[in-house]
Amino acid sequence: MIDLINKFGCPIVKFECDQGTEFSKFKTYCKENNILFKFKYGANKANFAENIIQILKRRLYKLLRGTLNKNWPGELEKVVTDYNNLPNKRIGYLRPNDILSKFDSAKVRDALATYKIPVKHEPSFKQQQKNQQNYEQQTGQDVLKEMDFVYVDLPTDKFGKSFDYQVNYSNNLKMAHLFISRWVMAWPRLPVSC
Repeated sequence: MIDLINKFGCPIVKFECDQGTEFSKFKTYCKENNILFKFKYGANKANFAENIIQILKRRLYKLLRGTLNKNWPGELEKVVTDYNNLPNKRIGYLRPNDILSKFDSAKVRDALATYKIPVKHEPSFKQQQKNQQNYEQQTGQDVLKEMDFVYVDLPTDKFGKSFDYQVNYSNNLKMAHLFISRWVMAWPRLPVSC
């Protein structure tokens, strides 16, 4: 992990991880180098990391499948390099390899403004309190409306990943349509009398 940080070349000020024991020695390194070390809690502890891992696994699988190769450690570096050389919408269509220091955040802000991509800001503590008060005032009313997005906190198993549970409305609608059409076709035709 320390070699990876040295290769990264940028100062790291915060490191977040799950409660895995593999980071126990790294915690002392963080303390010695003034890096904020935090544990993530909750069902979506590392959803950004899990998303990237899923993307890399999928690309690695396609590469290995296409080349009929089983040497995944040798191909993993190619997949990661290719991913880091692709423009990313979240950072204004810059490539992750274009971000070389902590001062490149200005470059990202300019790129986002160029493409008119809205920048998401985390609410301040006062705004969070105000949002909570507004929510509590609305609890007696129907807060949810049709087609609202909701967060479903499904119980996960010990090794569950954030990408295991996916809601896909188009597939559900296709299945419902298929079921209804089969049910109607299987319904016995009744004679019509006038």
